[in-house]
Amino acid sequence: MTLLEQLEGELDRVRKHLARLTRERSVLTEQITRLRTGARADDVCAALELTLGVRIDLYLLNGQDPEHRAAMAPADHGVSRPEQGARRASW
Repeated sequence: MTLLEQLEGELDRVRKHLARLTRERSVLTEQITRLRTGARADDVCAALELTLGVRIDLYLLNGQDPEHRAAMAPADHGVSRPEQGARRASW
């Protein structure tokens, strides 16, 4: 692979990354506007999870420690939950 081909491939990768970031910026701006106009925080978090695939737990926004939350959470009564971090980016 020549240097020219490598640089063209890198440019294509950067273009795709920029397009994804531009989309995420638009979604975040929209959700900020919704919050400022009175939307419920849990509705906005659900929309972000649906649109971007990112889960934002409200306890993190409230400054609570995740371990404290787990200790205070009611029993799940056998309900299985996906493993935390399963959707986290690998970078």
